[in-house]
Amino acid sequence: MKTNETFEALPENPVVARLRGSGGSLVAPSACLAVVLAFVGLFGACGIAFGDEVSDAQDALSEAESQLTELQAERDELEASIASLQDEIDSVAAQAMAAQLASQQSLDRLKNSAVFHYKLGGVTLYDMVLSSESLADMLATVNYLDALEASFAKDAQEQQDLTAALESTIKGLDQKKAEQNALRDELAAKEAEAQTLVEEATARVDEAKEQERLAALAALAAPSGSVFETGAIDGSWQLGFASAYSFEDNDGWDATASGIPLDWTSYTVAVPISQRYLLGSSVEISYGGMSLVATVTDVGGFAGYGRALDLAPGVWRAFGASSPGDWGVRQVAYRFL
Repeated sequence: MKTNETFEALPENPVVARLRGSGGSLVAPSACLAVVLAFVGLFGACGIAFGDEVSDAQDALSEAESQLTELQAERDELEASIASLQDEIDSVAAQAMAAQLASQQSLDRLKNSAVFHYKLGGVTLYDMVLSSESLADMLATVNYLDALEASFAKDAQEQQDLTAALESTIKGLDQKKAEQNALRDELAAKEAEAQTLVEEATARVDEAKEQERLAALAALAAPSGSVFETGAIDGSWQLGFASAYSFEDNDGWDATASGIPLDWTSYTVAVPISQRYLLGSSVEISYGGMSLVATVTDVGGFAGYGRALDLAPGVWRAFGASSPGDWGVRQVAYRFL
């Protein structure tokens, strides 16, 4: 190596040049340290702020989890109460249908009684007495008519009692349904509150590591029961047009979609084919100031004609119609129980 060679001056390090400053001498170490500490302080403040943000988000998740757990307990209790009331409603609906049948049978007996026909069929009691051929016949006729009157009075009183019992049963049914609907509304409010909690927690948490907790929150907020499932019965009153049918215009004579035969005392209805899931359900129908309960046992293709129900003989007869043609198509109020 040659020691007497001249070396060109190397360019100065830019950092050193900046530290040297305009005076040509290096900046004091204390100033350099101050710059470094300033940068450290800035990054430290950002880190603390970020840490506070994460802590707040985690606190929000914990709070939401706690509130949702409490809400879930309340929702479970409400759903259990709704289900219990549904059992009571089903029981009362069955009682109502039994009372309806007894009332209809009593009314039929009343209509078929001799006194009913004598009074309304053109033959008067006076005519019967005058047609007697002797005093003995007349006394026998009077005694017979007295017995008929007593029987008629008894049947009439029985009919009144059965009608009153039916009205009381329907009233009790309406009260239970109103109570259940109030619980449904309360449950719907709880469901909405749960969803709001999840949305608020989601808005505050953006970290991937918290997505698992968010998913658990969403699952906790989701409805757990069958109250709001598709096809569930909400029990609200609706207005709709109802037609009527009997053996003559029923496909298969007395056959129904449920397999329960159609007959003249059937307190049953058909619903549109799209509502087949309602087979076996009870429906309360109100018309002309009278309410009764029927069972959905059949389906039909009448929705396209703007009809909601097709009434079986027991129903349209109870509403005072003498035939499907006499009933025609009328607007009724109804709700599924």
